Amino acid sequence: MLNAIENIGLSDLDQAILKTFPNNKKAMGSSFYPEANKITAAPATNLEQLKILLEHFNQGDFSKAITQANLIVKAFPNNFEVWNILGISLAKLGKPDLALDAFKRVTILNPNDHNGFNNLGNSLKDLGKYDEAIQAFIQAISKKPRFFEAYFNYGNALKAKRDFNTAIDKYKQVLEIEPTHLNARLNMGASYKELDRFKTALDIFYNLLSYEPNHEGAQISIAEILSKQGNTREATRILKKALNQNPNSAELHGAVASTLLIDGRLEDARVHLEKSLRLKFDLDTLEIFYELCIQLKSKNLKINTFFKT
Repeated sequence: MLNAIENIGLSDLDQAILKTFPNNKKAMGSSFYPEANKITAAPATNLEQLKILLEHFNQGDFSKAITQANLIVKAFPNNFEVWNILGISLAKLGKPDLALDAFKRVTILNPNDHNGFNNLGNSLKDLGKYDEAIQAFIQAISKKPRFFEAYFNYGNALKAKRDFNTAIDKYKQVLEIEPTHLNARLNMGASYKELDRFKTALDIFYNLLSYEPNHEGAQISIAEILSKQGNTREATRILKKALNQNPNSAELHGAVASTLLIDGRLEDARVHLEKSLRLKFDLDTLEIFYELCIQLKSKNLKINTFFKT
């Protein structure tokens, strides 16, 4: 998770936030940002320019935020806060290489900024530079020892490296600090699943559902394990129950299709796969489509006549 402004006190940037968004909790120092009363030195910047930047950023118009941030850092190159927003905006638009340059600038200008190192680590992770990402997360934690988001991202980098046992340790550290961090529970369960420790993984996923009964990721993960164990009937029941709650979920339709394919129920799988493809065209859905095509070929069925759309 990328963090914009957490530990900057009432700097010029906070003043701009409060003038533009009077009830903004990030600038007011609420419990969500527990160290926001700690003032750090923020280089002076044109407040009107900052207001425009924050309007674009808070509205999710990251292209305009990038343009505005570039104008500001050209005039005020030492404003690490604006470099941070620039990096986040670039990352949101899928440009981790450019975001990386911005976050590097943040850590140079403000080497004590835990968010800067955390965001730097996320960009490195997105670029597949997992070892460098881990070093950045370690730096973030050294600046703020109970920074659970950095522990979480550290675990994600280890998981991406398929170092599942160490990743599990990091997710446990997240939960020691923030017991309700559901994504840490989800990824910890997924790591146990990768290690074929299915009972432990199921316990974690069912525990997650006690916090959020309709958690889609946990439901799909439970179904995947049950399918691997040969209990496709129960897996399908769980997924279809989840679909009743969220009928427009591409992920759930894809998971149902995948489970039905295991049973060789090609026609039923086709129905859910087509719905998934209409809702979201991505690599996961294409992999299910590929598996269905293999089964069709094995049965000497033609793909173009089997699919209705």
